[in-house]
Amino acid sequence: MSDPGRVAQADRAIVFVHGVLGAPGESFGGWPNIIAHDGTTLPGHGKVSDFAVYAVDYEADFKSSVKLDDVAIGVSRELAASQIFKRHRHVWLVAHSMGGLVLKRSMVRWLIEKKEVLLTSP
Repeated sequence: MSDPGRVAQADRAIVFVHGVLGAPGESFGGWPNIIAHDGTTLPGHGKVSDFAVYAVDYEADFKSSVKLDDVAIGVSRELAASQIFKRHRHVWLVAHSMGGLVLKRSMVRWLIEKKEVLLTSP
């Protein structure tokens, strides 16, 4: 969701995970845009506008599979394989509704697969 220039320079990121009938671009309203233009400084974290913003899209996974675990496996693999956790020092995950359940199951998958590094801070 962020422009590539911001992503390349950001050491902090926010990842949005939408609810069951949502979509990455619409579920969080104007928040990604608000974040991109918010000059507020967070103590110890820089300006809000310096955060890279991402959104997870699991809509197709959910339509093809009715099992929460199947969707969570897809999301956990996609996030783990992404460069988000390598590119950014701090990553905040923000979920809405079913997205929270998908995200919780994804984190459980990381523990099962011994990917605890994705869950800890440096």
